[in-house]
Amino acid sequence: MTVEAPNMNVAPLERAELTATQSLMLREALGGREIEVHIYSTLVRVPEMFEAWVALAKEFLAGDALPRRASEIAILRLATRTECEYEWVHHVGRARAAGVDEETLAAIREGSGDPHWDGFEAALVRAADEIVDDRQISATTWGVLSGTFDVDQLVAFTVMLGFYSGTMMSLRTFGTPLEWRYRQTACECS
Repeated sequence: MTVEAPNMNVAPLERAELTATQSLMLREALGGREIEVHIYSTLVRVPEMFEAWVALAKEFLAGDALPRRASEIAILRLATRTECEYEWVHHVGRARAAGVDEETLAAIREGSGDPHWDGFEAALVRAADEIVDDRQISATTWGVLSGTFDVDQLVAFTVMLGFYSGTMMSLRTFGTPLEWRYRQTACECS
C-alpha cells in the first residue's frame, strides 16, 4: 500500500498498475522477494532507465570497489545535506552493518568538523558536502582521499556521490514516501 507524501508528484506504481514487463523487472531487481520498495516501483515507470539504474545501484551496494563503511558514511552525509529521509532510512541499517555506530551517525549529521572524525573519514564527509555545494570535490579533499583510495576507487567514489546525489534529488522531487516497514525507523532517526 502506497502512502502519499505531502508533496508527491510521482506515486510509486501499485502492483495492479504494473505491466508484465515492469512486474518481471521488479521481481528480478528484488531477487524474487515480494516486498515493497517505492524507489523501484517509481523508477520502473521507465523500464530501460530502471534496468540501468538498478545495475549501477547494485554495483554500489554489493560491489567491492569501495569499502562499505566509507560508502555508507558518504551516502548518509549526502542524505543529511539533501534532506532525503528516504535514503537516510534505507542506508542507516547498511551503515550499522558496516560498523557505523551511533556516535558516528551523529557525527555524520554534524559534518566534517565534528571531532569524531579522523582525516580520511572527515574527507569522506567533506566530499559529500562539496558535491552538494560545489558540484565537485576540491583538490584538498581529493588529496586526502587519495592517501587511502587508489585512482580506480576515487573514480568509483566520485561516480557514487553523483549517482546518489541525483537519486536523492529525484526522490525528493517525486515525493517518494517511505514504505510502511520503515516508518518506525524514520521516527527514531529524526
